[in-house]
Amino acid sequence: MSSIEQIGKEYENLYAIIGEEFFNQTAGLPFDAERLQQASQKMTQLCEQFLSKYTEPRQMYRASIEALARTAFLPHRLKLNDERLKLIADPHHTFKENPVTWASWRQFNAITKDAKIRKAVFDHFVNQAAQLVPFVKNGFDAIGGVYNRFETSPVTNYLEKEAFSYEELIQFLSKLGDGARATFLKTADRYSKEIKNGPFEYYDDFYFFRSQVFRPLDDHFKGIDSIPEVHKVLSKLGFAVNQIKVDNKDRPKKSPSAFCFGIRIPQDVRVVYKFTSPGSTLTSVFHEFGHGIHGISGIPTDPPWKRLIVPNSVSETFSILTETLVTSNQLFLTEDLRLPPDAAQDIMDRNNFMYLFFCVFYAANSLMKLAYWKEGLTFPQASQRWQDLTRRFYIEIPGDYWLLHHVMPQYAIYAPSYMIASVRVTHLVKHLAKEFGDRWWHEPKAGAYISELAATRGEFPMKKFSLNPQIYLDRITNLSFL
Repeated sequence: MSSIEQIGKEYENLYAIIGEEFFNQTAGLPFDAERLQQASQKMTQLCEQFLSKYTEPRQMYRASIEALARTAFLPHRLKLNDERLKLIADPHHTFKENPVTWASWRQFNAITKDAKIRKAVFDHFVNQAAQLVPFVKNGFDAIGGVYNRFETSPVTNYLEKEAFSYEELIQFLSKLGDGARATFLKTADRYSKEIKNGPFEYYDDFYFFRSQVFRPLDDHFKGIDSIPEVHKVLSKLGFAVNQIKVDNKDRPKKSPSAFCFGIRIPQDVRVVYKFTSPGSTLTSVFHEFGHGIHGISGIPTDPPWKRLIVPNSVSETFSILTETLVTSNQLFLTEDLRLPPDAAQDIMDRNNFMYLFFCVFYAANSLMKLAYWKEGLTFPQASQRWQDLTRRFYIEIPGDYWLLHHVMPQYAIYAPSYMIASVRVTHLVKHLAKEFGDRWWHEPKAGAYISELAATRGEFPMKKFSLNPQIYLDRITNLSFL
């Protein structure tokens, strides 16, 4: 066995240990923090060993640098998480008889009817956000230091992984943000009147709307059992869905968000969720089972770096593909789920509104973060750039809000991946309909095509489908009331 094969085997074993412990933690089960820490340390040592000898395969090289950067960032991330809970709090407003904090903010917004109170808490938190800068800066400096060691940067690594040039990615993101703007503002005004009987304001953020706008959909989805429904669809496509393990038990410490864990690809893939509401649970289950079929489609004899190291936008491609059946496909909603046409249209309209919000919000997030690394922005400059971008794409929001986001301060670059995957899926669905018919999810040949594509994992053909954003914009700007 060659040295690189030994490294690959050890990488896979450590990947499984780390995945198992994160699964246990997320599922609210007992987990071994010491085992997790030891495996993480060994993974760091293994990546250092690889980088000292090799620059190929490229996905292993990039992933090894990313692993070292994550390790360097981890103590700063933990410090940020601790300090954020202490510093971002409003003693003048309460949730469950305790001051509203960063951790309870979304829950507070979801139940608070008075817009003035939500505005007061939003303004208070944004005014406090600058206190987080030292912790975020220290973390980003640690990440940058790792990339500097290898004469690269988070942007360069990301662009190579996603097969974009810098100019192409800027143009792609800008077109999505600019293209969604006008229709988003019209629909935001409509749903603001429905939800809060007032105009759309800067403090009505993405997560406030997401907690409110889908509530009427629960009536449409009542009585639909998520697991049998997703099994029926994916089995008809030819996937061995029983290979995907499901944990749907409700435990006190279980994450409210659904996840899919590929512990060992392809033989140990697990979906984790707990029931929240009929509509949200159905959408989450279809999304996570898309990750699941991606995982079980891996080829056991492929090397670990192909099976385990997958570009972020590819990871999201198959989950978004299956999710769109229940969010955007009128035939599936009316024929397979047997919903009335007006209910199907309501579902698609509300989902398209949130896809529009996603475009304008994530365009600002992505472009600011790319500029931070590429241009070497200071933190005041980064906040100003983000504020300018929100004004360009939808409505001006105080710049320090980005420091309160759950992803932006905790990852070097991630946000563009969702946008790339969403556009790719729109082109993939068009291809499936052309080759296998409008009801392609009934066709085993379509399933075989999807499975073959999913099996490529880390060697996914990044240029196989067009990434012209216009077809995606055409779909999400098509709302019945405009």
